[in-house]
Amino acid sequence: MDSLTGCAIRLSVNQAQASDKLFWAYGGISYKSKKNRGKEVDRNLAWELDIMGYPELSKWNFSAEECKNNSIEIEEKRLFIRSTVGGKSSDVFVAGQFPKESEVLVKEADVIRDFTTWDDLTEAKVPLAVGEIDLKKEALDFYWAFEVLTNPTGIPSEVSARALWDTSCRNATRITEQVAVATPDHHLNALAPLSNTVISSLFKDSVYLHGAMLWNEPYPGWRTVYGGIMYGWHERVLQQAHYYLPYQIQQSDKTRPAADETKLLTKQSNQSRLYGVGYIARNQDIHNFQPLFFDQLISAWRATGDTALQRILSPALTLHLQWQTECFDPDGDGLYESYVNTWPTDSQWYNGGGTAEETSFAYRGHLAARDMARQRNDQPAVDFHNAVLDKIRTSFFRNLWLPSKGHSGSYKEQGGYQRVHVDPWLYSIFLPVDVGLVDSVQAISSLYYTKYALQNDPMPLGGRQVWTSNWVPGIWSIRERYPGDNYHLALAYFQAGLGDEGYEVFKGTYLETAYNGAVPGNLGAGSGTDFGDCAHMFVRTLVEGLFGYRPDYPNGVVKIAPTFPVAWDSAAIQVPDYALDYKRSDRESRYYISLKKAATLSLFLPADFEHITAVFVNDKKVDWQLRPGIGRSMIHVKSEITTTAKIVIVGKGKRVYHQEEKIHKKVGEKLRLKIKQGEIVSVADAEQILQHVTYKKNVLEARVGQNTGNHSLSVYVKNGQHPQLRIYRLKITDPEGEQKEHDKSLKEVPLNASWDCINIKNDLNADVRTIYQQKYLSPRPNTVSVRIGTDGYSPWTFLYWGSKAPAIKLDSANLQATGKNTTLLTKQGVPFQWMGLEKNIAFASLWDNWPNDVTFSVNKKGKAAYFLVCGSTNPMQCAIANAVIYLNYADGSRDSLSLVPPHNYWNLSPITSLARAPGQMARSDYLAEVDAFCVPRPLPETVQLGQNCRAMLLNRRLKKGVELQSVELKALSQEVVVGLMGITILQTD
Repeated sequence: MDSLTGCAIRLSVNQAQASDKLFWAYGGISYKSKKNRGKEVDRNLAWELDIMGYPELSKWNFSAEECKNNSIEIEEKRLFIRSTVGGKSSDVFVAGQFPKESEVLVKEADVIRDFTTWDDLTEAKVPLAVGEIDLKKEALDFYWAFEVLTNPTGIPSEVSARALWDTSCRNATRITEQVAVATPDHHLNALAPLSNTVISSLFKDSVYLHGAMLWNEPYPGWRTVYGGIMYGWHERVLQQAHYYLPYQIQQSDKTRPAADETKLLTKQSNQSRLYGVGYIARNQDIHNFQPLFFDQLISAWRATGDTALQRILSPALTLHLQWQTECFDPDGDGLYESYVNTWPTDSQWYNGGGTAEETSFAYRGHLAARDMARQRNDQPAVDFHNAVLDKIRTSFFRNLWLPSKGHSGSYKEQGGYQRVHVDPWLYSIFLPVDVGLVDSVQAISSLYYTKYALQNDPMPLGGRQVWTSNWVPGIWSIRERYPGDNYHLALAYFQAGLGDEGYEVFKGTYLETAYNGAVPGNLGAGSGTDFGDCAHMFVRTLVEGLFGYRPDYPNGVVKIAPTFPVAWDSAAIQVPDYALDYKRSDRESRYYISLKKAATLSLFLPADFEHITAVFVNDKKVDWQLRPGIGRSMIHVKSEITTTAKIVIVGKGKRVYHQEEKIHKKVGEKLRLKIKQGEIVSVADAEQILQHVTYKKNVLEARVGQNTGNHSLSVYVKNGQHPQLRIYRLKITDPEGEQKEHDKSLKEVPLNASWDCINIKNDLNADVRTIYQQKYLSPRPNTVSVRIGTDGYSPWTFLYWGSKAPAIKLDSANLQATGKNTTLLTKQGVPFQWMGLEKNIAFASLWDNWPNDVTFSVNKKGKAAYFLVCGSTNPMQCAIANAVIYLNYADGSRDSLSLVPPHNYWNLSPITSLARAPGQMARSDYLAEVDAFCVPRPLPETVQLGQNCRAMLLNRRLKKGVELQSVELKALSQEVVVGLMGITILQTD
């Protein structure tokens, strides 16, 4: 109810029988409080009553106990209920209205079990207000209203229950009617208007809250402003800017990085540069909401051209970009480190390494700062920001982009071997697309990664959703199937022109949350009903993505590029700032567009016919350009400055759209593509998958190169006058190479084998049980970074959750006496010489605590070498060699065995978080069924040596007849410790 705390209820009754009665009851109010730092404070009931976080609430029912401390008074058609504790009235009471047809009595609360007894019990010990209404055959509406008053002398509203109901409905309708959508998808049509109510409700006290129920707290982020921008709540967005920007620090002596010793150096202390000049010192707490906050204010400025917003944003953005550079790009190379800057970054860190996420935020920030400088005719500032933009682009493609794979890496190591981690997560893909850091061909290839490399789940009601990463163990929150990120992925698909794929992800997400969950219409997830980061991204994806509204009012241009599924012949949207109505017939496509604020329209519309004969704008024939689009041509046309436009594309022939084609080839095979309807103009083989490419007219011939895996090939085609981009998805395999690699290791331990157990006692340097008892202090980058704890175990979140490194024990090792020696016999039947408890492992690490590499003398011939490997790793080291075992032969040759999580190297213990917030469903090990997609099958061989102590059993075939002179273990990844506990040679039969 508008301006009131409470509820209004309408009950409609039809076809009642003459003897029917309606019974209703109300009561059981109480003041809920809790202790906070010794003070009694209100409990956050919206948080506590969110069924998405507390599913057990679905079983919650009325309890007479709730009425124990109530007192009830009934006056005419009103009732008053107070909660008393210790004989004193609380500060909260409820005033209620009920239908005039109802008789109301005070009864014992357990009467709820049987309404047939109707006695007035005004002295009820456990009172409950119970009403009775004699029903009639004609249809009737009954109204109730209950209002919470926090002042004991407060006066309840004089407005009738029906008027309160009607007013509330009018207010809700006024908000929902601001948004209208008409598409072939009736689920989307129903949900879109309701989403405006969600966005409106999330705004409180000048801020868009983090969540509607759970997490209903003010924060600058995450993606919690976009919905207000897209649905025209610009005054509210401006209020939020005024709420936070005055708290940006202007002067500070905090100029250097400073890791927090109380948090095991995982995060920065409050004396760090992080909290210095440029930092917004309000509601940021332990997360870094600032990059996304400014990213959204930039979007708000683009959407309005509001000079009032620009006046406060421009100096704040300048200071923010300085802060961003000094904190996250201290070496000035144009690649920026992410510091807990997006929703799924709990338990994630980069140890000084550069990432696509923060680099993308910096790129969009400098674009906006440059345009603001242009508006004030500040050419030196324009030149500065252009230079930074060039540096960012150059650095991104030089340091992070993987040309042979067609997508960004997840991050580049700051120290160690400065490698690029090649297994990115969703943010590495969709943010460079979103900010325009990649071109159209690069966007197409990088988005394909999310389809073949990440887990895609078909959803029960249709569509699909994608998991954020392949990083395991899945400790909260680095690997989730999360709506907000799926909406952002769908947005990137739409921005790249991949309408069908974008809609598939978009639909799969909103159908699951709004139509297949515990809360009908919910735009959130386990993180809460209508969680802001999800709800706002639903709106942005709808308006900016599917319906293609991309305003740039500071430059006087609005780009319109709707990306509908190919089969749609109609679609319409109306929001406060923008309306579009599209209809297609056999001869023409019509677009009716209106803007709240005049601008030049830059239109990108599909050429849906075999031949385009004319394009009209507001009934005038205009010049137009054909540009290559995915599977078809795109029409580009510009309008004069206007608020309305009617665009008619006249054509003839069938609808033109060429779906992407999938091709499976082996290395070295010939490839022959015959293009349908068109001639080849050029070939974009950015991933260099083909050799000896030739093409003539509509035929391309080439030989497949050695670049195995999944790839994209873009072929520019001209069909008559229509330029098009045809997409081919190639999967290239190397069966011979794969078999050769497969044959390098034995898959089973031979029966009755003969073994030579190598004595490596003199090379051992540690007790595995102390791996987490060390202090890993160096090398650590002197940067504003998040990194692993000094115990070598703890992500930054563990210090807040109270999760501690486990004790490592050797209480399950199968030790057997063999003469003077002791043998450790694995369950697989492989023996290793056991050296005792004092020193039982040879550690190698890039930490200064241990040597970088250790060499073991072998001097044996045999069939295969077996290794017992044990050590630490973490989810941020997945899919990259943490260490390598070199096999050095007497003839000077060398073989190698890379240790790559989760394929053949696992952390010795589970990594157990104690995340306590609702929805934080963490996994701690590699065997969780939900993470099975990421872990190879069959599983690698393991040996449980004791509590929290698991070793890996690995082997490598040896060169026949050549002596294995030595084995070398070399650490490659930072922040891990890898150890060798034993070497055994399998002799030939």
